[in-house]
Amino acid sequence: MAKRQEENSVGERLKTIILCFLVFLSLVLTYRLWFGSPDYEVITPVSYERINFGETVSLDKLLLPGEIVYFHPQAQSYQETEISEGEFSNNRGYYQEEEPVNLRDSLSGYSSLWEAFNRELKKVHHINFSSVNEKEIKKDLNSLSEPSLQIHFSVPYALELFLPSGINDISFPLIQKIYFYGEETYMETVKRDYYRIDWDFNYAYFLSQAEELFLKQSPDFTLLNLLVEGNEEINSYLVTEEIAVLNYSPDLPDLYYQIEELDIDKLAKAFFIDLTLVRQIKERDEAVIYTDGQRGLRVNSQGLIEYSAPAKKHEPEVLSYQEALIKGIEYVTVYGGWPEILNLKITELSSLLLESEGFYRLKLNSYYKGFPIIFGYTPLDLVFNKQGLVSYQRQIFELEVGQEKSKVIGVEKALEGILNDLPELFSQKSSRKVTRCFLAYIPVQGVNRILRPYWIIEIDNYYRVLLNGRTGAVDKVITL
Repeated sequence: MAKRQEENSVGERLKTIILCFLVFLSLVLTYRLWFGSPDYEVITPVSYERINFGETVSLDKLLLPGEIVYFHPQAQSYQETEISEGEFSNNRGYYQEEEPVNLRDSLSGYSSLWEAFNRELKKVHHINFSSVNEKEIKKDLNSLSEPSLQIHFSVPYALELFLPSGINDISFPLIQKIYFYGEETYMETVKRDYYRIDWDFNYAYFLSQAEELFLKQSPDFTLLNLLVEGNEEINSYLVTEEIAVLNYSPDLPDLYYQIEELDIDKLAKAFFIDLTLVRQIKERDEAVIYTDGQRGLRVNSQGLIEYSAPAKKHEPEVLSYQEALIKGIEYVTVYGGWPEILNLKITELSSLLLESEGFYRLKLNSYYKGFPIIFGYTPLDLVFNKQGLVSYQRQIFELEVGQEKSKVIGVEKALEGILNDLPELFSQKSSRKVTRCFLAYIPVQGVNRILRPYWIIEIDNYYRVLLNGRTGAVDKVITL
């Protein structure tokens, strides 16, 4: 009995000692919490690495005209000029009053004129503009005795972004068309307002480049109506317009494409900055998801990159079109960069509302040496506002150019192929009209990851016919 009491007494003392120690430790820690100061020397801030995937691309390589249109007043002396065999013939067709020559991308004339325009634009030191009415522009056009030129933009053109830095403080309206009439320049805005531009642009040089291109030998293009004017079969069923097309059968390679190789962890770090706060999930189809609970990045096995973030509301400041253009290009540079062989061009920059908030949508499509590559989807699609990205979709393929080139049939053979393979389109009495005609690269069905040239011919702005560029056989007909 006495032994048991002694053991209990020892246990009580031990508990008392432990309790006293805990009370003392609590007092010490409370004192340090209240009156102590942290050791700032050992606190190191989180370092954030600036991520990008290479250099950005010049804006004049991304925002291009939909077409460049050349006019030449009627000039009898030129019509009487003889053209020797082998030269670019049928020049007389260019000189009918108000009959334009339309140049689109993939033709060398288009690129050379656009480059000449940008070279002269960088030399401008003085610029101003004043309002005019549409009738004044039409009057000038009808009274012209010299060549003139128009630049039509499918995506609104922000002129001040391309001018030298010393004069870009002038706020210009967004431009849909630029008119060069003699020594006068006019612009038509997206709101259908008209202005005369007063500047020291070198008209003489720029229009001389255009005139030299159209009036002398041209290596690769002619007008569609002139090219087929002697073909009775085509002219019996089709009305052809003055569309600039290749006047020879080009040698073009096949293109092999593969999934874009990007450092996915680096891409995730570009989006989220601190990956320690991000959860990574692997799906059964080998797709990888990164998320911080609000934002999400998904990369699948086919190279499709999808990023989404909640739209922040009540943003008081709205991006201007010019700011959106620059910001969108920066996003592409940071979040994946620009491919080497494949060219990307802006095909849309438009404002839109999401939950009553203002955003911009930027789309870029892919090209190879001016020839569009048609995959059936938009390779780059961004939605953003001043606070950042809301949506980013990217699926770009890396290209490898085939070593062998094969001849592509000329447009005349392509039109004959339509007449032979689609007789049901021409059962009506009246002729159909060719409204668009161009070469493009399209994935070959049933063949793994090969792009081949196809003729895309639009009829009556309703039918789009895809013809194999090698054989001329109709592959598909799409109603627009």
